[in-house]
Amino acid sequence: MLFRRRKQGGPPNRRQHASVAVWREARLPVHLLQPGMRLTGLDRDWEEVPVLLQGFVIREQADIRTLRKYCRWVLVEGEAELVEHALRQLEASEAEGHYALPQRHSVAKELPRAASAYDASKTFIKEVFKDIREGKDPEFEAARPIVRNFIASVNANAYALFWLTRVKDQDAYTAEHCLRVSVFAISFARFLGMDEQEQEIVGLAGLLHDIGKIKTPDHILNKPGRLTDPEFEIMKQHPVEGYRMLCEREDSHPEVKHVTLHHHERLDGNGYPDGLTAPNISRYARLVSIVDVYDAITSSRAYKEAMPANFATNILYKGRGTQFDSEMVEGFIRMVGVYPVGSIVELSTHDVALVSAVTPNRKLQPQVEVVLDSYGNEISPYILDLAEEPMSEDGHVVHIKRPLPDGEYGIQLVKRIQSLIELRGEVA
Repeated sequence: MLFRRRKQGGPPNRRQHASVAVWREARLPVHLLQPGMRLTGLDRDWEEVPVLLQGFVIREQADIRTLRKYCRWVLVEGEAELVEHALRQLEASEAEGHYALPQRHSVAKELPRAASAYDASKTFIKEVFKDIREGKDPEFEAARPIVRNFIASVNANAYALFWLTRVKDQDAYTAEHCLRVSVFAISFARFLGMDEQEQEIVGLAGLLHDIGKIKTPDHILNKPGRLTDPEFEIMKQHPVEGYRMLCEREDSHPEVKHVTLHHHERLDGNGYPDGLTAPNISRYARLVSIVDVYDAITSSRAYKEAMPANFATNILYKGRGTQFDSEMVEGFIRMVGVYPVGSIVELSTHDVALVSAVTPNRKLQPQVEVVLDSYGNEISPYILDLAEEPMSEDGHVVHIKRPLPDGEYGIQLVKRIQSLIELRGEVA
Protein backbone atom coordinates (compact mmCIF):
# COMPACT_ATOMS: atom_id res chain seq x y z
CA MET A 1 0.00 0.00 0.00
CA LEU A 2 1.06 3.62 -0.41
CA PHE A 3 2.58 5.43 2.53
CA ARG A 4 0.15 7.80 4.25
CA ARG A 5 1.26 11.18 5.46
CA ARG A 6 0.51 12.01 9.05
CA LYS A 7 -2.66 13.93 9.76
CA GLN A 8 -1.41 15.98 12.66
CA GLY A 9 1.67 17.56 14.15
CA GLY A 10 3.10 18.99 10.91
CA PRO A 11 6.77 18.79 9.96
CA PRO A 12 9.40 20.34 12.19
CA ASN A 13 10.13 24.01 11.55
CA ARG A 14 13.34 23.72 9.50
CA ARG A 15 13.95 27.46 9.68
CA GLN A 16 13.71 27.41 13.47
CA HIS A 17 16.18 24.50 13.72
CA ALA A 18 18.45 25.55 10.88
CA SER A 19 21.15 26.77 13.26
CA VAL A 20 21.06 23.50 15.17
CA ALA A 21 20.66 20.71 12.62
CA VAL A 22 19.60 19.93 9.07
CA TRP A 23 16.60 17.63 8.80
CA ARG A 24 15.82 15.16 6.04
CA GLU A 25 13.20 12.52 5.27
CA ALA A 26 13.77 8.93 4.15
CA ARG A 27 12.09 5.56 3.68
CA LEU A 28 13.77 3.01 5.97
CA PRO A 29 13.28 -0.62 7.02
CA VAL A 30 12.20 -0.79 10.66
CA HIS A 31 15.37 -2.58 11.78
CA LEU A 32 17.41 0.55 10.89
CA LEU A 33 15.35 2.98 12.97
CA GLN A 34 17.02 4.92 15.78
CA PRO A 35 15.70 6.94 18.75
CA GLY A 36 15.16 10.55 17.76
CA MET A 37 13.55 9.80 14.39
CA ARG A 38 9.97 10.96 13.80
CA LEU A 39 7.48 8.70 12.00
CA THR A 40 5.74 10.32 9.05
CA GLY A 41 4.34 7.25 7.26
CA LEU A 42 3.85 3.50 7.62
CA ASP A 43 3.59 0.64 5.15
CA ARG A 44 0.06 -0.03 6.46
CA ASP A 45 -2.83 2.00 7.90
CA TRP A 46 -2.00 3.83 11.10
CA GLU A 47 -5.05 2.23 12.70
CA GLU A 48 -3.41 -1.20 12.28
CA VAL A 49 -0.53 -0.34 14.61
CA PRO A 50 -1.56 -0.05 18.26
CA VAL A 51 -0.40 2.82 20.48
CA LEU A 52 1.67 4.71 17.90
CA LEU A 53 0.34 8.06 16.66
CA GLN A 54 1.09 9.85 13.43
CA GLY A 55 4.04 12.15 14.03
CA PHE A 56 5.28 9.85 16.81
CA VAL A 57 8.90 10.44 17.86
CA ILE A 58 10.86 7.29 18.64
CA ARG A 59 12.21 7.64 22.16
CA GLU A 60 13.58 4.19 23.02
CA GLN A 61 14.24 0.70 21.70
CA ALA A 62 10.86 -0.48 23.05
CA ASP A 63 9.16 1.80 20.49
CA ILE A 64 11.16 0.16 17.69
CA ARG A 65 10.32 -3.33 18.95
CA THR A 66 6.62 -2.44 18.83
CA LEU A 67 6.97 -1.22 15.25
CA ARG A 68 8.84 -4.36 14.21
CA LYS A 69 5.82 -6.47 15.17
CA TYR A 70 3.63 -4.73 12.61
CA CYS A 71 5.70 -2.92 9.96
CA ARG A 72 8.58 -3.58 7.63
CA TRP A 73 9.17 -0.13 6.12
CA VAL A 74 8.36 3.35 7.42
CA LEU A 75 8.86 6.97 6.43
CA VAL A 76 10.81 9.01 8.94
CA GLU A 77 12.38 12.41 9.31
CA GLY A 78 15.22 13.35 11.56
CA GLU A 79 18.59 15.01 11.79
CA ALA A 80 20.43 14.54 8.51
CA GLU A 81 23.45 12.82 10.07
CA LEU A 82 21.24 10.25 11.83
CA VAL A 83 19.13 9.52 8.76
CA GLU A 84 22.06 9.43 6.35
CA HIS A 85 23.87 6.92 8.58
CA ALA A 86 20.81 4.63 8.35
CA LEU A 87 20.69 5.08 4.57
CA ARG A 88 24.36 4.08 4.29
CA GLN A 89 23.59 0.94 6.29
CA LEU A 90 20.65 0.23 3.99
CA GLU A 91 22.78 0.68 0.88
CA ALA A 92 25.43 -1.67 2.27
CA SER A 93 22.91 -4.35 3.19
CA GLU A 94 21.28 -4.18 -0.25
CA ALA A 95 24.68 -4.40 -1.91
CA GLU A 96 25.28 -7.61 0.06
CA GLY A 97 21.99 -9.05 -1.18
CA HIS A 98 19.79 -8.10 1.78
CA TYR A 99 16.94 -10.29 0.58
CA ALA A 100 19.07 -13.29 -0.32
CA LEU A 101 19.31 -16.09 2.22
CA PRO A 102 22.93 -16.65 3.30
CA GLN A 103 25.11 -19.19 1.55
CA ARG A 104 28.32 -18.91 3.54
CA HIS A 105 29.17 -22.38 2.37
CA SER A 106 27.57 -25.13 0.30
CA VAL A 107 24.46 -27.14 1.05
CA ALA A 108 26.66 -30.26 1.16
CA LYS A 109 28.87 -28.77 3.86
CA GLU A 110 25.91 -27.58 5.97
CA LEU A 111 23.83 -30.76 5.68
CA PRO A 112 25.44 -32.71 8.56
CA ARG A 113 24.81 -29.91 11.08
CA ALA A 114 21.34 -29.24 9.68
CA ALA A 115 20.45 -32.94 9.85
CA SER A 116 21.66 -33.16 13.45
CA ALA A 117 19.52 -30.15 14.43
CA TYR A 118 16.54 -31.51 12.53
CA ASP A 119 16.81 -34.95 14.14
CA ALA A 120 17.04 -33.36 17.59
CA SER A 121 13.93 -31.32 16.87
CA LYS A 122 12.04 -34.48 15.83
CA THR A 123 12.94 -36.13 19.11
CA PHE A 124 11.92 -33.03 21.05
CA ILE A 125 8.50 -32.57 19.47
CA LYS A 126 7.69 -36.29 19.76
CA GLU A 127 8.57 -36.17 23.46
CA VAL A 128 6.41 -33.08 23.97
CA PHE A 129 3.42 -34.74 22.30
CA LYS A 130 4.00 -37.94 24.29
CA ASP A 131 4.17 -36.00 27.58
CA ILE A 132 0.95 -34.13 26.82
CA ARG A 133 -0.87 -37.37 25.95
CA GLU A 134 0.28 -38.91 29.22
CA GLY A 135 -0.68 -35.87 31.29
CA LYS A 136 2.95 -34.98 32.09
CA ASP A 137 4.48 -31.51 32.16
CA PRO A 138 6.28 -31.12 28.78
CA GLU A 139 9.83 -29.78 28.69
CA PHE A 140 9.11 -26.68 26.59
CA GLU A 141 12.38 -25.03 27.62
CA ALA A 142 14.25 -27.59 25.52
CA ALA A 143 12.81 -25.87 22.44
CA ARG A 144 15.09 -22.84 22.76
CA PRO A 145 18.45 -24.54 22.03
CA ILE A 146 16.82 -26.44 19.15
CA VAL A 147 15.59 -23.21 17.58
CA ARG A 148 18.99 -21.60 18.08
CA ASN A 149 20.58 -24.50 16.21
CA PHE A 150 18.09 -23.92 13.40
CA ILE A 151 19.04 -20.23 13.35
CA ALA A 152 22.75 -21.05 13.16
CA SER A 153 22.12 -23.40 10.23
CA VAL A 154 19.81 -20.95 8.43
CA ASN A 155 22.37 -18.19 8.77
CA ALA A 156 25.03 -20.45 7.24
CA ASN A 157 22.96 -21.96 4.43
CA ALA A 158 19.19 -22.19 4.88
CA TYR A 159 18.81 -24.47 1.89
CA ALA A 160 20.26 -27.46 3.76
CA LEU A 161 17.29 -27.39 6.14
CA PHE A 162 14.98 -26.72 3.17
CA TRP A 163 16.18 -30.00 1.64
CA LEU A 164 15.38 -31.81 4.89
CA THR A 165 11.87 -30.34 5.05
CA ARG A 166 11.13 -31.98 1.68
CA VAL A 167 11.45 -35.44 3.25
CA LYS A 168 8.02 -35.94 4.83
CA ASP A 169 6.25 -38.67 6.75
CA GLN A 170 2.48 -38.29 6.39
CA ASP A 171 1.91 -40.50 9.45
CA ALA A 172 3.77 -37.94 11.59
CA TYR A 173 2.21 -34.91 9.91
CA THR A 174 1.40 -32.73 12.94
CA ALA A 175 4.80 -33.17 14.60
CA GLU A 176 6.85 -32.71 11.42
CA HIS A 177 4.61 -29.84 10.29
CA CYS A 178 5.68 -27.96 13.44
CA LEU A 179 9.35 -28.51 12.57
CA ARG A 180 8.92 -27.36 8.99
CA VAL A 181 6.98 -24.27 10.02
CA SER A 182 9.77 -23.41 12.45
CA VAL A 183 12.45 -23.77 9.76
CA PHE A 184 10.53 -21.75 7.18
CA ALA A 185 9.53 -19.10 9.73
CA ILE A 186 13.15 -18.57 10.79
CA SER A 187 14.29 -18.45 7.16
CA PHE A 188 11.51 -16.05 6.18
CA ALA A 189 12.29 -13.81 9.16
CA ARG A 190 15.94 -13.75 8.03
CA PHE A 191 14.81 -13.00 4.47
CA LEU A 192 12.76 -10.04 5.76
CA GLY A 193 15.75 -8.64 7.65
CA MET A 194 14.69 -9.60 11.18
CA ASP A 195 17.51 -10.03 13.70
CA GLU A 196 18.34 -13.26 15.52
CA GLN A 197 16.21 -12.36 18.53
CA GLU A 198 13.16 -12.09 16.29
CA GLN A 199 14.17 -15.22 14.38
CA GLU A 200 14.15 -17.04 17.72
CA ILE A 201 10.66 -15.76 18.55
CA VAL A 202 9.14 -16.91 15.24
CA GLY A 203 11.13 -20.14 15.37
CA LEU A 204 9.75 -20.98 18.81
CA ALA A 205 6.28 -19.94 17.69
CA GLY A 206 6.52 -22.18 14.62
CA LEU A 207 7.73 -25.13 16.67
CA LEU A 208 4.93 -24.80 19.24
CA HIS A 209 2.07 -23.25 17.26
CA ASP A 210 0.10 -26.50 16.79
CA ILE A 211 0.73 -28.24 20.13
CA GLY A 212 -2.96 -27.76 20.96
CA LYS A 213 -3.83 -30.29 18.24
CA ILE A 214 -2.76 -33.06 20.61
CA LYS A 215 -6.06 -32.34 22.38
CA THR A 216 -8.08 -32.68 19.15
CA PRO A 217 -9.67 -36.14 18.70
CA ASP A 218 -7.95 -38.20 16.00
CA HIS A 219 -11.22 -38.89 14.18
CA ILE A 220 -11.55 -35.14 13.59
CA LEU A 221 -7.86 -34.40 13.00
CA ASN A 222 -7.53 -37.11 10.33
CA LYS A 223 -11.05 -37.15 8.93
CA PRO A 224 -11.10 -37.69 5.14
CA GLY A 225 -13.50 -35.11 3.81
CA ARG A 226 -15.19 -31.97 5.01
CA LEU A 227 -15.71 -31.49 8.75
CA THR A 228 -19.24 -30.98 10.03
CA ASP A 229 -19.97 -27.66 11.76
CA PRO A 230 -19.71 -29.24 15.24
CA GLU A 231 -16.45 -30.96 14.28
CA PHE A 232 -15.02 -27.71 12.95
CA GLU A 233 -15.91 -25.96 16.21
CA ILE A 234 -13.84 -28.58 18.02
CA MET A 235 -10.97 -28.16 15.55
CA LYS A 236 -11.00 -24.38 16.11
CA GLN A 237 -10.15 -24.95 19.76
CA HIS A 238 -6.61 -26.18 19.10
CA PRO A 239 -5.07 -22.66 19.19
CA VAL A 240 -6.82 -22.05 22.53
CA GLU A 241 -5.59 -25.36 23.93
CA GLY A 242 -2.02 -24.62 22.86
CA TYR A 243 -2.23 -21.13 24.33
CA ARG A 244 -3.44 -22.53 27.65
CA MET A 245 -0.53 -24.94 27.81
CA LEU A 246 1.98 -22.14 27.21
CA CYS A 247 0.27 -19.87 29.75
CA GLU A 248 0.92 -22.50 32.40
CA ARG A 249 4.64 -21.80 31.96
CA GLU A 250 6.07 -18.60 33.41
CA ASP A 251 8.95 -18.63 30.93
CA SER A 252 6.75 -18.63 27.80
CA HIS A 253 7.44 -15.62 25.58
CA PRO A 254 4.30 -13.43 25.17
CA GLU A 255 4.75 -13.24 21.39
CA VAL A 256 5.03 -17.02 21.12
CA LYS A 257 1.75 -17.33 23.04
CA HIS A 258 0.16 -14.69 20.79
CA VAL A 259 1.17 -16.59 17.63
CA THR A 260 -0.01 -19.92 19.05
CA LEU A 261 -3.41 -18.42 19.78
CA HIS A 262 -3.76 -16.33 16.61
CA HIS A 263 -2.01 -18.14 13.73
CA HIS A 264 -5.44 -18.89 12.19
CA GLU A 265 -6.69 -15.30 12.40
CA ARG A 266 -7.14 -13.48 9.09
CA LEU A 267 -6.84 -9.77 8.31
CA ASP A 268 -10.51 -9.44 7.30
CA GLY A 269 -11.75 -10.91 10.58
CA ASN A 270 -12.80 -14.28 9.12
CA GLY A 271 -10.25 -16.34 11.02
CA TYR A 272 -10.44 -18.04 14.41
CA PRO A 273 -10.64 -18.37 17.39
CA ASP A 274 -11.32 -14.68 18.07
CA GLY A 275 -12.13 -13.24 14.64
CA LEU A 276 -9.40 -10.61 15.01
CA THR A 277 -8.92 -7.99 12.30
CA ALA A 278 -5.66 -6.59 10.96
CA PRO A 279 -4.89 -4.05 13.75
CA ASN A 280 -4.77 -6.80 16.36
CA ILE A 281 -2.70 -9.41 14.49
CA SER A 282 1.02 -9.03 15.09
CA ARG A 283 3.66 -9.23 12.39
CA TYR A 284 4.88 -12.52 13.85
CA ALA A 285 1.41 -14.08 13.67
CA ARG A 286 1.03 -12.85 10.08
CA LEU A 287 4.35 -14.44 9.17
CA VAL A 288 3.63 -17.82 10.78
CA SER A 289 0.13 -17.95 9.28
CA ILE A 290 1.60 -17.75 5.76
CA VAL A 291 4.19 -20.46 6.42
CA ASP A 292 1.58 -22.64 8.15
CA VAL A 293 -0.75 -22.56 5.15
CA TYR A 294 2.06 -23.14 2.65
CA ASP A 295 3.33 -26.25 4.42
CA ALA A 296 -0.18 -27.63 5.05
CA ILE A 297 -1.02 -27.43 1.35
CA THR A 298 2.27 -28.92 0.14
CA SER A 299 2.21 -31.87 2.58
CA SER A 300 0.49 -35.22 2.26
CA ARG A 301 -1.80 -36.36 5.05
CA ALA A 302 -3.81 -39.50 5.73
CA TYR A 303 -6.76 -38.00 3.86
CA LYS A 304 -5.13 -35.95 1.07
CA GLU A 305 -2.18 -35.84 -1.29
CA ALA A 306 0.30 -32.99 -1.27
CA MET A 307 -0.35 -30.19 -3.76
CA PRO A 308 2.43 -28.58 -5.84
CA ALA A 309 4.23 -25.56 -4.42
CA ASN A 310 2.83 -23.26 -7.11
CA PHE A 311 -0.71 -24.27 -6.10
CA ALA A 312 0.07 -23.19 -2.52
CA THR A 313 1.64 -19.89 -3.55
CA ASN A 314 -1.33 -19.15 -5.82
CA ILE A 315 -3.71 -19.60 -2.87
CA LEU A 316 -1.58 -17.30 -0.73
CA TYR A 317 -1.39 -14.72 -3.52
CA LYS A 318 -5.16 -14.74 -4.04
CA GLY A 319 -5.66 -14.23 -0.30
CA ARG A 320 -3.23 -11.32 0.05
CA GLY A 321 -4.73 -8.21 1.60
CA THR A 322 -7.86 -10.01 2.83
CA GLN A 323 -6.55 -13.09 4.60
CA PHE A 324 -2.78 -12.60 4.53
CA ASP A 325 -0.38 -9.67 4.72
CA SER A 326 0.19 -8.57 1.10
CA GLU A 327 3.82 -7.58 1.38
CA MET A 328 4.70 -10.71 3.32
CA VAL A 329 2.99 -12.99 0.80
CA GLU A 330 4.92 -11.41 -2.05
CA GLY A 331 8.16 -11.70 -0.06
CA PHE A 332 7.50 -15.35 0.78
CA ILE A 333 6.89 -16.19 -2.87
CA ARG A 334 10.19 -14.53 -3.76
CA MET A 335 11.94 -16.59 -1.10
CA VAL A 336 10.58 -20.04 -2.01
CA GLY A 337 10.49 -19.49 -5.78
CA VAL A 338 8.50 -21.48 -8.32
CA TYR A 339 10.71 -24.56 -8.01
CA PRO A 340 11.17 -25.43 -4.30
CA VAL A 341 14.64 -26.21 -3.02
CA GLY A 342 15.15 -29.97 -3.12
CA SER A 343 12.82 -30.57 -6.07
CA ILE A 344 13.94 -32.47 -9.19
CA VAL A 345 13.88 -30.71 -12.57
CA GLU A 346 14.74 -31.48 -16.17
CA LEU A 347 16.78 -28.77 -17.91
CA SER A 348 16.45 -27.63 -21.51
CA THR A 349 19.64 -29.60 -22.19
CA HIS A 350 17.80 -32.75 -20.96
CA ASP A 351 20.21 -32.95 -18.00
CA VAL A 352 18.48 -33.65 -14.68
CA ALA A 353 19.17 -31.59 -11.57
CA LEU A 354 18.16 -30.92 -7.96
CA VAL A 355 17.21 -27.35 -7.07
CA SER A 356 19.76 -26.23 -4.47
CA ALA A 357 18.98 -22.52 -3.94
CA VAL A 358 16.60 -19.78 -5.05
CA THR A 359 17.66 -16.39 -6.42
CA PRO A 360 15.34 -13.61 -5.15
CA ASN A 361 13.36 -11.92 -7.93
CA ARG A 362 14.53 -14.64 -10.36
CA LYS A 363 11.95 -17.26 -9.38
CA LEU A 364 12.28 -19.20 -12.66
CA GLN A 365 16.08 -19.30 -12.54
CA PRO A 366 17.21 -21.07 -9.36
CA GLN A 367 20.60 -22.54 -8.61
CA VAL A 368 20.64 -26.27 -9.39
CA GLU A 369 22.91 -29.26 -8.81
CA VAL A 370 23.15 -31.29 -12.02
CA VAL A 371 23.22 -35.03 -11.21
CA LEU A 372 22.37 -36.81 -14.51
CA ASP A 373 23.48 -36.06 -18.05
CA SER A 374 21.12 -35.90 -21.04
CA TYR A 375 21.34 -39.69 -21.47
CA GLY A 376 20.28 -40.36 -17.87
CA ASN A 377 23.78 -41.34 -16.76
CA GLU A 378 25.03 -40.42 -13.30
CA ILE A 379 27.74 -37.78 -13.34
CA SER A 380 29.87 -36.05 -10.75
CA PRO A 381 27.37 -33.41 -9.50
CA TYR A 382 28.10 -29.76 -10.25
CA ILE A 383 26.36 -26.47 -9.47
CA LEU A 384 24.73 -24.41 -12.23
CA ASP A 385 23.29 -20.97 -11.42
CA LEU A 386 20.51 -20.41 -13.96
CA ALA A 387 20.21 -16.73 -12.94
CA GLU A 388 23.59 -16.22 -14.63
CA GLU A 389 21.97 -17.49 -17.87
CA PRO A 390 24.59 -20.12 -18.77
CA MET A 391 24.74 -21.20 -22.41
CA SER A 392 24.36 -24.72 -23.71
CA GLU A 393 26.70 -26.20 -26.31
CA ASP A 394 24.26 -25.23 -29.08
CA GLY A 395 24.30 -21.59 -27.96
CA HIS A 396 20.96 -21.39 -26.10
CA VAL A 397 20.37 -20.14 -22.56
CA VAL A 398 19.87 -23.10 -20.23
CA HIS A 399 16.52 -23.08 -18.46
CA ILE A 400 14.20 -25.46 -16.63
CA LYS A 401 12.08 -27.47 -19.05
CA ARG A 402 9.80 -29.15 -16.50
CA PRO A 403 9.62 -30.26 -12.86
CA LEU A 404 9.87 -33.98 -12.13
CA PRO A 405 8.36 -36.07 -9.31
CA ASP A 406 10.63 -37.34 -6.55
CA GLY A 407 11.97 -40.76 -7.58
CA GLU A 408 12.08 -39.98 -11.31
CA TYR A 409 15.15 -41.60 -12.93
CA GLY A 410 15.75 -43.26 -9.57
CA ILE A 411 16.63 -39.95 -7.95
CA GLN A 412 15.36 -39.66 -4.39
CA LEU A 413 16.18 -36.61 -2.31
CA VAL A 414 16.52 -38.63 0.88
CA LYS A 415 19.21 -40.79 -0.76
CA ARG A 416 21.06 -37.74 -2.05
CA ILE A 417 20.97 -36.16 1.42
CA GLN A 418 22.33 -39.33 2.99
CA SER A 419 25.12 -39.63 0.43
CA LEU A 420 26.18 -36.02 1.01
CA ILE A 421 26.19 -36.48 4.79
CA GLU A 422 28.27 -39.66 4.46
CA LEU A 423 30.64 -37.92 2.06
CA ARG A 424 31.16 -35.02 4.48
CA GLY A 425 31.82 -37.53 7.26
CA GLU A 426 34.55 -39.20 5.17
CA VAL A 427 36.13 -35.81 4.39
CA ALA A 428 36.04 -34.80 8.05
